[in-house]
Amino acid sequence: MLKNGDRSLLPHNRVHQAQRIFLTGIARRLHDAWQDLNQLLKNSDDGEALSGLYHFAHTLKGSGEMVGLREIAASAGEIVTALTLVRSYGMNLDSGLKQFISEKMEVIQLQTAEGLREAKKPLAFNMAEVGNFFDRRQRRKILVVDDDHTITALIRESLMDQGLLVLTCDNLTEAEQLIHSEQPDLLILDIVFPHGDGIEFCKKIRSKHNDKIIPIIFLSVKAKLQDRLSGFACGADDYISKPFVMEELIARVMAIFSRVQKFEHLVMKDELTGIFNRRYLLQRLHEEIKLAQSKEASFSVVMVDLDKFKKINDSYGHSVGDQVLKYFVTKLKQNLRETDVICRCGGDEFIILLPEASRKSAVSIIQRIKKTIEKEPFPLIGENAEIPLSFSAGVASYPGDGSSADQLLLAADTVMYQAKQSGGTRC
Repeated sequence: MLKNGDRSLLPHNRVHQAQRIFLTGIARRLHDAWQDLNQLLKNSDDGEALSGLYHFAHTLKGSGEMVGLREIAASAGEIVTALTLVRSYGMNLDSGLKQFISEKMEVIQLQTAEGLREAKKPLAFNMAEVGNFFDRRQRRKILVVDDDHTITALIRESLMDQGLLVLTCDNLTEAEQLIHSEQPDLLILDIVFPHGDGIEFCKKIRSKHNDKIIPIIFLSVKAKLQDRLSGFACGADDYISKPFVMEELIARVMAIFSRVQKFEHLVMKDELTGIFNRRYLLQRLHEEIKLAQSKEASFSVVMVDLDKFKKINDSYGHSVGDQVLKYFVTKLKQNLRETDVICRCGGDEFIILLPEASRKSAVSIIQRIKKTIEKEPFPLIGENAEIPLSFSAGVASYPGDGSSADQLLLAADTVMYQAKQSGGTRC
């Protein structure tokens, strides 16, 4: 289908599939476009018909260039130019201009029919082929908002191949609903819509969702410097002009996620021990509760507090105290599963999340770790001495001890406090 001399902005293995998507989309919309043109032939002042035909041609111009169908894109571009003269400069839509537009529409129709005849395979998306690059809970979710269905389909498939979850919609009203319900990690947003404006929508999202900063990439035919500056001024993180190269979009998406991941590590990791902090714990607990609800499963939370840690600091200094904390974390890691999560919540207090572990199982795990740590005191390097270690712990399990993060943490803390009051070294 790619004509000699045409050059697609897509990877070679996607060209024909992209063209089938594009041509099928044109075929679905041609009837309405012809109706708009026929209405204009009857009444040159019909603003709704003029707007509909302009939008149709404008979409074809950008998408046609991207998938390598230059003849269709060129004809659509000439229609856009003609209608721009009418809409923006007051040129009369006389019989000559109407004839010119009609001829270009016929070219588009003929090229579309020819292209579809050449398509040997039916159009199909294999949505089951989702990459395994990320664990499902860690996979990033992207919302693509563009009224050009060809563009959204191509972006969706390309990003899904990278192991990303992709949602699409073609209007700003639905986009706002999806942002609220799906909480995407990234928004790819067009600027020009039949109803609404991407710039204003970006401002609205930034003001309403200031508790969670959603990265936004603008994807628009508006390529002037002032347009790009307006995009960045309203809070966009990146701006890509159409037509674009798919590899560039993928690279920019991954670059944003890389920056986000580094930032998340900075704000969710304990600086001393390198394990997660309370901020991460609360986020992970909410996820674990949802997962347990869907599976009707249980999990446990363990509150851990080193016994007599203040005495260690007073006797040996805070530098040794810091080394003891690191040593303690190392021992915990050595005796826990890879799926278990250790978080430091301040001082000598830690919380351990044990996915899919019942209360009985959690108590058994912690008792085993206690025995191990009590047998392996902290070695004071250079002093031929050791510091004995022990801890108190409190176990709480979902859903028996609580159905929310706050309830579970309170229950575990209460049991741990009781253990401390009883002399420590209990769980």
